[in-house]
Amino acid sequence: MVEILSQGEFVVNDIAEICGIPSSQACEHLRLMKGHGFLDSNRRGKEVYYHIVSANLPGLLECIRKNCGGGCERASQ
Repeated sequence: MVEILSQGEFVVNDIAEICGIPSSQACEHLRLMKGHGFLDSNRRGKEVYYHIVSANLPGLLECIRKNCGGGCERASQ
């Protein structure tokens, strides 16, 4: 989701479709990230658009990629 949102604003249904998960699950993840100050949202009509507001979030994702690339897979086996 962070990778998707790093490209701009998206609505819940589009994020869910891209991720291959139910909209309700995408909503919950987005709600949690918004609650922690990583995201914000804007309502336009019936649609709610989410976008990244934390300047640290893309860097955090990159740090996870660098440090957990192969190690995370091995740890879960």
